[in-house]
Amino acid sequence: IGETMGDGERFFAEGGTLPLDGGAVIRFSDGSHDWRDGQPDSDTPPEIARHMIACGDLRPDKEIVTTPSDLLSGKDPALDRALEF
Repeated sequence: IGETMGDGERFFAEGGTLPLDGGAVIRFSDGSHDWRDGQPDSDTPPEIARHMIACGDLRPDKEIVTTPSDLLSGKDPALDRALEF
């Protein structure tokens, strides 16, 4: 019950870092994640690849979208639907 994952089942994240002048560091997303099939790509960082498992379709059985106006008014439609079960 809830919303579809924002990243989907396949996305890029947890890449490398790039130091900038002055000491700041940028983290860029270049690591492939595939939680649907659990298959790492050649650019998937090893620390992520060793934890990947095939999860299949991650779409919720009951899709309930929470809107900004729901949040502003203190409503949680997904929780309400879950409690109905």
